[in-house]
Amino acid sequence: MCYTLTATTCIAILAICCSLAEQTLPWTKEQTALLAKSYLRYLVAKHAFGQAESLSSKNSNTDIANQISASANKWYQREIVDIRADLTVALGEQAPDQFKTFIARFTEAEEREDSVFLKLIGDSLGLAPSPENYLALRSAAAESLLRSSMDNASEFLTDIQTWLDLAVRRQNPPPLDLWLARNQAETPRSPSERAARPVITKRANPLAEAEADPPKRGSVSDDSMGTPLESLASARQDRRDAALADAKAGMEQIAAERRAAEEDAAEKKLARAEAEAEAMKKQAEKLAAAEKEAMEQRRNSWGQRIKGVVCATISAATGAFTGGLGARAADEALNAIFK
Repeated sequence: MCYTLTATTCIAILAICCSLAEQTLPWTKEQTALLAKSYLRYLVAKHAFGQAESLSSKNSNTDIANQISASANKWYQREIVDIRADLTVALGEQAPDQFKTFIARFTEAEEREDSVFLKLIGDSLGLAPSPENYLALRSAAAESLLRSSMDNASEFLTDIQTWLDLAVRRQNPPPLDLWLARNQAETPRSPSERAARPVITKRANPLAEAEADPPKRGSVSDDSMGTPLESLASARQDRRDAALADAKAGMEQIAAERRAAEEDAAEKKLARAEAEAEAMKKQAEKLAAAEKEAMEQRRNSWGQRIKGVVCATISAATGAFTGGLGARAADEALNAIFK
């Protein structure tokens, strides 16, 4: 009996050791932190994009709906590009495979409530005390890794919702892209960004210059003059060449003047557009100041909702799916970011 108990105990200890050995992470702490942050950041971006699209689809005004949808797509793509760039810089060509592997292992371990993997991830992220469960892991990771991303998403959704509310109340807000850019500092154009215009010089008398100069007396010997007919033909050819050269110069001058006129008109048009944009920006700032309290409440509300989604994503998903969750989650994130 004692021998059997000892053998059983040894087998159990061996199984635990094998489990620990199998659960070692193939990434450094820095890589693990980046992979976890990238995955959670993707979930934040995906949720924010879905919420913006929902606001768009519920609006009956086609122009308003299109503006929201276009801005949501731009914002989402910027987030995806940033995530992809971070992963590629850190992991190179292996970034897609490593990202997919991490998500699959993380999701499957969470689905099984794997405590060994939980501790390995918590240690790699430098979380202290070590999280007791995956909900605590996500909550701690959100605070330590995702604060700026969640703030960015809640700010974006707050701006969308506030602009939509202003439009519904007929407060005549500026176009959504200008409303979203109201807090961005303007970058003045440098002189090199302005096209250099050609220097145009006008000749005093083009017709006079087209005439061939008369030969000077005594400048050419009688032997080199040739026959009078040859001299006349040569003079005519000189005049033709001069007229052709003048015509070419005249066309070049007209083209240069046209370019200068077009550039001047474009510069004036750009100046008017910049002035209109600046006026709309000031209008947006004035409207935002009037909506400050409401925007702060919306910002806090969106922030709590986004954090809740990050912390409860897998719990919600496991209620709808059974089995293969890790592979599906990995494929979805991989396709969104790298394909």
